[in-house]
Amino acid sequence: MKQILPILTALLLCGPISAQISTADFEALRAIYEATGGAGWTNNTGWDFKNATADDVKPYNAQEGTGWFGINEIRKGRVSKLELPANGLTGELPEAIYALDGMRTLNLSGNGLTGSLSPEIGRLKLISSLNLSNNRLTGEIPGELIFLGAEARTSKPREDGKGGNEIKILLNKNQLTGPIPAAIGDMALLAKPAKSISLDLSYNRLTGEIPASVAQLTELTAFKAAGNRLTGAVPAALESLPRLKYLRLEKNAFTGAVPRK
Repeated sequence: MKQILPILTALLLCGPISAQISTADFEALRAIYEATGGAGWTNNTGWDFKNATADDVKPYNAQEGTGWFGINEIRKGRVSKLELPANGLTGELPEAIYALDGMRTLNLSGNGLTGSLSPEIGRLKLISSLNLSNNRLTGEIPGELIFLGAEARTSKPREDGKGGNEIKILLNKNQLTGPIPAAIGDMALLAKPAKSISLDLSYNRLTGEIPASVAQLTELTAFKAAGNRLTGAVPAALESLPRLKYLRLEKNAFTGAVPRK
């Protein structure tokens, strides 16, 4: 015991044994900062790569103005919430985003991001809220989107109506092209227990028909695909989804009646 005490004392004096975040996450943050013009962000408080190490990365405290702006949660050494909406990010959406595969929430909406969604998006298996809306993203929606959030842990509200997750995939107001992935109905995240589940693909340049597989998304509460170039008939089962409260499909080139909720 006498031999152990000096060792424990030395460890305590040396401070934390492990980094606040992993080295891999730290390097991913550095790559994101450099690729999106971090020096010119509206708010880049804390994002210091000249002097900081992984030990220095801490969640942002708005009241005190401390920590790293936009990093709103860290779990088990991983960045779990990264929220930088309308913060002056520019350039192509960096591949480093997908290395932050401990994220539960990612919000980069309202910036000037370009480029396309990589198949690597499927690595974000823990995410339950993705908001990339109101950017200038191009290209097709990769089929790997169906793996997004596959391992997310979510729950419905309690009996008193409180609690529960709000699952969101918001890709609206970009310049995405091509079809909606045919396997969208197999997307595990859109079938998880939650307070609400929203899929917003509106105001892009999507073409083709709405996949019949959307009829499998029985937990969906909002589906928006207005303002695209979609054709064909709207799947009849879509309007009958039991939890669907919001359906917006106007400003497309559908044949037949276009339902709306």
